[in-house]
Amino acid sequence: MYKLFQRILALALTLGLLLSLAATAFAVEADEETISISTAEELVEFSANCRLDTWSENLTVELENDISLEGVAFTPIASFSGTFHGNGYTISGLSLTEGLSVAGLFQRVQEGARIEDLNVSGSVKASSACEAAGGLAGRNEGEIENCSFSGSVSGSSTTGGLVGENTASGVIRASKSGGAVTGSKMTGGIVGSSRGKIVDCVNGAYVNTVSGDQAISLENVNLDFSLDMTKLTTGDALLSSYDTGGITGYNAGTIRACENRAIVGYQHVGYNVGGIAGRSCGYITVCQNAGAVYGRKDVGGITGQMEPYIEMQLSESTLSKLQTQLDELSGLVDKAADDAEGGAGSISSSLGGMSNYVKNAADAASDLKVNIDANGSLAGQGGANGSAGITVTPPSVSVDGEAGHGSGLDISVEPGSISIDHGSGVGAGVSVDNSPIGVDVGSDLNAGGLLTGNAQIVAAPDLGDLNSAIGGISGQLSRLNGALSGAAGQLADDVRQINKKFGEVTDTLQTAVSDAASNAKDVVTDASAIDVDLITLGKVHGCENSAYVDGDINVGGIAGSMAIEYSYDPEDDVTSDLSPEYKRQYELKAVIQECANEGAIQAKRSYAGGVCGRMDLGLITDSCGFGSVASDSGDYVGGIAGQTGSTVRQSYAKCTLSGSRYVGGIVGAGAAQTVSGSSSTVTGCYSMVKITDAAQFSGAVSGSDAGEFADNYFVSDTLSGLDTVSRTGKAEPISYDELLDVPTVPDGMRQLELRFVADEETLKAQTFQYGDSFDETIYPDIPEKDGYYGQWDVTDLTDLHFDTTVTAVYTRYVTTVPGEVRRDSGRAVFFVDGDYDADAQLTTQTMALSNSGLCPVSAGLSEAISHYMSVNPWYTWFSAPITKEIVEQWSVSIPDDGEAVHTLHYLSPSESTRHLAVFVRQDGGWKRAQADTFGSYLTFDISGSQAEIAVVSVLHIWWVWTILAVLILGLIALLIVLLSKAAKRRRKMQTAPEGGENPDGQAKKKKFPVWLTVLLMLLALAAAAASVYFFVIRSKFAPYQALAELNQSPELSMNLLLDADMGEEAFELSASVERKTAGGHRVTRVGFDDLPLYYAENLVVLENGTAYQLTSEFPDYSAILSNLTSIYQQTSFTTLKNGDETVYGVSVDTDGAETLVGLLLPEMGGRLPDGQTLSAEVHMENGSVEKITISASGTLKDQAQTPFQLYVTLDGFDAAANFSVPDAVLESLDKTYADGELPVITDDLFRLINSWSNLLSRQTLAADLDVSVDCGPVVVKNALRYYRSTLDGAAVNCINKSGLNIFFSDAGSAVTADGEEASGDARSLTGTAKLLDIVYLVCLEGDFTSEEQDGVCTYRVSLSSRAMDDMLAAVAPEAEKLEISFTDSFAEVTIEDDTVVSLRISCGGSVKVLLTSASADVAADITFVDAEMPEVPDSVLSALR
Repeated sequence: MYKLFQRILALALTLGLLLSLAATAFAVEADEETISISTAEELVEFSANCRLDTWSENLTVELENDISLEGVAFTPIASFSGTFHGNGYTISGLSLTEGLSVAGLFQRVQEGARIEDLNVSGSVKASSACEAAGGLAGRNEGEIENCSFSGSVSGSSTTGGLVGENTASGVIRASKSGGAVTGSKMTGGIVGSSRGKIVDCVNGAYVNTVSGDQAISLENVNLDFSLDMTKLTTGDALLSSYDTGGITGYNAGTIRACENRAIVGYQHVGYNVGGIAGRSCGYITVCQNAGAVYGRKDVGGITGQMEPYIEMQLSESTLSKLQTQLDELSGLVDKAADDAEGGAGSISSSLGGMSNYVKNAADAASDLKVNIDANGSLAGQGGANGSAGITVTPPSVSVDGEAGHGSGLDISVEPGSISIDHGSGVGAGVSVDNSPIGVDVGSDLNAGGLLTGNAQIVAAPDLGDLNSAIGGISGQLSRLNGALSGAAGQLADDVRQINKKFGEVTDTLQTAVSDAASNAKDVVTDASAIDVDLITLGKVHGCENSAYVDGDINVGGIAGSMAIEYSYDPEDDVTSDLSPEYKRQYELKAVIQECANEGAIQAKRSYAGGVCGRMDLGLITDSCGFGSVASDSGDYVGGIAGQTGSTVRQSYAKCTLSGSRYVGGIVGAGAAQTVSGSSSTVTGCYSMVKITDAAQFSGAVSGSDAGEFADNYFVSDTLSGLDTVSRTGKAEPISYDELLDVPTVPDGMRQLELRFVADEETLKAQTFQYGDSFDETIYPDIPEKDGYYGQWDVTDLTDLHFDTTVTAVYTRYVTTVPGEVRRDSGRAVFFVDGDYDADAQLTTQTMALSNSGLCPVSAGLSEAISHYMSVNPWYTWFSAPITKEIVEQWSVSIPDDGEAVHTLHYLSPSESTRHLAVFVRQDGGWKRAQADTFGSYLTFDISGSQAEIAVVSVLHIWWVWTILAVLILGLIALLIVLLSKAAKRRRKMQTAPEGGENPDGQAKKKKFPVWLTVLLMLLALAAAAASVYFFVIRSKFAPYQALAELNQSPELSMNLLLDADMGEEAFELSASVERKTAGGHRVTRVGFDDLPLYYAENLVVLENGTAYQLTSEFPDYSAILSNLTSIYQQTSFTTLKNGDETVYGVSVDTDGAETLVGLLLPEMGGRLPDGQTLSAEVHMENGSVEKITISASGTLKDQAQTPFQLYVTLDGFDAAANFSVPDAVLESLDKTYADGELPVITDDLFRLINSWSNLLSRQTLAADLDVSVDCGPVVVKNALRYYRSTLDGAAVNCINKSGLNIFFSDAGSAVTADGEEASGDARSLTGTAKLLDIVYLVCLEGDFTSEEQDGVCTYRVSLSSRAMDDMLAAVAPEAEKLEISFTDSFAEVTIEDDTVVSLRISCGGSVKVLLTSASADVAADITFVDAEMPEVPDSVLSALR
């Protein structure tokens, strides 16, 4: 079959050459026609007419107005061949969804067509099967000028913001795009893939800045580099997005004077990512990139991967064979001329002309080359169907084919070029069909099993003089054949021999081209340095990058790498398999010339360069690296190239460098073996670099001496040229003045600049001379930033030899600064509150104890009492304590934060606050400070930056005053009683008769004993003391008993407020917590805004009955009370009376404290410090708990030693719970679940559910729905506005379409605005509203991925088969009877500000129609808007009820 193919292709080439020289041509000029378009209807009609590819030929279209396609059923313009004048007008509202083979406003712009001055806005969403997608055009073969697209374009392959595919004949000028472009392969801001020209275009669209792929783990990637090209890594690799560029994803044509201004790529994801082109083997000249570039591997400011343009030189054997055949042909022509002597003049003339052409062909044969552009494909396993066909028709040769999945043969032949894409499989069939007008060869391939996709070879024969010579031979031979048609004799035989030999010549040429496809890997010669100025393809010239470039491997300011990938192996570059027997040579042309990089280059691993990260081949010349280059943990970092296996010459580097090993000013390292078998070359380069970090092997020119070096010079006081050695004639040091004397040194190296930067804004810039110094007056003021303090990162500006950037580093204020002195437990004795920088210090020093001015009891009771009475007003004597003894005295120095008064915290030796008081020395005397308790610390305010503090133990003597008062009162009472009785006795004695008897003759009564009165008074006093003692002891159990009562209460409600600060993260939580018994279950309801969660028996249940397994991430917060009860039962606490309120404080570092902090902050799991301390206060009034506060702080056990602070408030306690447990919750609690059956609530799931709850709690829910169903015979397209609101306690829904309102209830009733029952068609629209509920229920299942960027979170939720069936039933119930199989279905939920703002639903699959299958697609875009519910008439409400 292969030989048959060779013969047919040879015949095709021969016929093409013959027919191309045909002398007859006919041209029919058709009348040109002009039409005008000013409305959407006219545009729709125009699109319908363009379904016929010839309809628009010679047609001129004038756009005379802005046109909106919002709500218009528009299909793209299938084919356009005329001229379209947009006249600066805009076509807006373009909305193209999946299902198109080529997607764009214009699907195909044919060769010769022209579109100009047209603006388009909207969105294009192409399916994975779409060949090319763009906002303006899917495929362009004509000219596009001064056009723009703004909006979003998404697809799989060949996706561009303006044009998907720009073919070899396509030209795009002065155009721009904006918005966002996403795709998997060959994705660009202007064009997805281009083989034509792109000139003066500007991209403002973000390209692949959002990735659905997870970042690849660097730990699982083999990053070892070897220039041994005979070894090919065959390990598995994850294929992510590739070929992503700001202008074009892939370039095999020309890009001139273009600029990218937007971000390209996503961190750690994507291969071949560039600011201008993702991958290029074409020509890129005078382009600029100003947008940051991110990717995984092969990431560059201009192009991610630069592939060479390759010329094949025929081997000596092939050239010899061709030369022999031409010599033999010449002999045959000479013989025929001799035999024709005396014959017809025309025959002799033809033979003479042919002889000259043959001689010219022989002379030109040695210069024959074939240019090759190599692209990769993949190998796969499975079945395939494919076909290929060759059709030869006048007046050109064309070969068309369709490749099956992973296999097949795709051949296209244009005048002067051949494209072959070859695949193989098991099993094939061939059929040949000859027809009068040409030769048709069809090949059907049905393959199963192992498939191998070979490299695609695009070969452009560069025949030079040989082309015209062979053309001349063909022309003369055609005349001879015509003249001798039907003739016989010797001359006729001669001509037949000439024809045969000419066929052999064409066979040889065809074989050379065919062999290029099967032997494209024998690359042995790099000729990039030959005639550099004449090279165009395979070249980047005069380009500049000023933006940040960030990647993992192979990262460069101009190109990430210069190499060939024969297959899309994302983790391994292989330039060639070297064959021991070379059948031919290739010249590789990959040149970077006169380019400059000023952006910062950052790599995660190896190969980072100011111009090129990894340079396996090609040439870098006359280029500059002025931006910093750094690798986090990788090797091979260079000012020009990270590593080179080829040639770097006459290039300049002035930058800072950092990496692990092999860090060099020009190249990180050279190589002793390259693709040609020779070493790398670095010559004529100059460097002035600063290496800030290098573990091993660093130099001002190269980090190693591998390769050839010549005439390289550097300026440095600390570095050597090649690693540790400078070599004369190879890498020599020179002074800065000598550098300035070199005429070719660029201006960027002739001046030095000092810059001061804060928050990426330059505050001040100043040029200086080499060796200048500056003092502190040069520094500008650092701008203030709330909650932060700023410091310059460079403080020494003396003897500067390099560009210096001084950056303001902002650090969050430290709110507490501990002193250096600590107790035995390790806790600080003092810490102070304030806003401090990291260097702030609280200085404390102990002082000798002095009784002076404090007069403790231990120094003398009388002196203590005297001091007590002198310092305390008499009316405070009852409550004021007396100084018992001095505990400690301290001298304290407070760090300055601009405040005059600070709060100081003190920890006593016993780490208790009981019976302690603080005195501060002021005005030469001691004054008692008003101290509060904070856990086990005393807190008090001090003024100024210096203070002397005395801590004393005190004795509360109120009981002394009480006893004294009781005794005094008792004595007074006793005295009154005694005096009263004495007076009474005197009166009786004065009136009593003699004899001592009463007047009535009775004996005197016995007197009440005085001693008994005193005894009774003492007993009463003892009873009072016992009562006081009883209440004091009882108060010690008050908080425990109150907490226990709350914890054991059958019903409970309280409010929770939590505030946490963990380093750079802040966390706030507000919730209501209620508990009651229902249905035999003790249920806790935790309400987060409008989202309630129900807890019981290790389950968490949503209001609709969806159950989840209880985990520590979302705990039952009612458990806080049981934890606190245990703590107060086991730990002593302090008591502080404040009016009617009593505060019971506790500070513990037990396991209970760590458990409680872990309950409150589950995200700290496992990171809490050992011996975590917790402080709590229970505020009580009249025996009831009014408020509970909990606080904790410390440093997490993580690598960053993150500080954290926690503050929790519980209040609003009530012994009644005002909620009812929904029946759906009780039903879930009654079920029995197997282990692992239930999902768990994660932070992402909670955010998703909470965002839905916030959306559904709106008074009026409004959304725009755009629904599309394409399932074989069932096609539905609807654009609707949906409303949901609650009126008079009843839920009312409304669907609006084209001004018609349909109202319906959740129960299914549907009526018109007049209250009449809605028709069947109108009722069917109401099912669309169910999409929201279906997606919501799917979200609750927790099967999703999420990503967040710039505050916008996107969830991609997998749809179950049940959900897909429910969606289809909701939007197209008539499709339920069809046999539909959905395979690729998902919903995207977009969340902003904790609310769902939009949904995108996509279901793809197939539907069985009769005996075949068709594609099935269900898509919906739902955007939630702020809108009021239409007025609901009373008749509607009545009908719905």
